Amino acid sequence: MDTLIGRRELADRMTPSIVRRYARSFSYDNTREMIPLLERMPAERWTPELIDEVEKAPSENDQVRQCNLEGEGIPELVKHILAKVAISNPGLTIDDDIPF
Repeated sequence: MDTLIGRRELADRMTPSIVRRYARSFSYDNTREMIPLLERMPAERWTPELIDEVEKAPSENDQVRQCNLEGEGIPELVKHILAKVAISNPGLTIDDDIPF
């Protein structure tokens, strides 16, 4: 997966799939598996629509909202990922008040 995310011609197609898989996660394990992929997605691949989907996931999916990784809530981890995206890509708007 790392190799595919790093390849420019494939990253544009993979990024929405990764975000959707996270947002529609069917288990806690699946949610946890998506965190490293979200972390490795290049900042320039994020769009406002993808950010919105990630931000809404905790309020729409218990498998995201209630999940944790090494004692830290997944929604909080994702908030940090999005903050890094915002720093790397200042043109994007990140909602700092994620409802979770």
